[in-house]
Amino acid sequence: MAHSPQPPTLGSKFSKKRKILVADDDASKKEIRIERRDEYGRIMTPREAFWVLSHKLYGKSPGKRAQKKRKKLHEEELRSKQLQFNTNKPSLFMGRMLELQAQSNKPYIILHSRNS
Repeated sequence: MAHSPQPPTLGSKFSKKRKILVADDDASKKEIRIERRDEYGRIMTPREAFWVLSHKLYGKSPGKRAQKKRKKLHEEELRSKQLQFNTNKPSLFMGRMLELQAQSNKPYIILHSRNS
């Protein structure tokens, strides 16, 4: 008896029906991105989005320490953005470097020398 081996089937006996439900090639070419945002309006990573989803699903909220940590990270991010975009006021270190450059009348500053 010579019969041709059947290819292994994946999934259940209904997998053949699922092939009919697959979208057209035109629809699959469209790029869809789902961006989830946190309470501060930032885009969440997939990991953070999963945490939020599971917290809502199971009715458990993160602990106080985790909430404080998230709030602290958000505040630090805001501070760094403010410093980055606030070009009118240079930082203290940058101001000191500009003073040293003006005193020496050179276009460069020696940060470390072997003599000192």
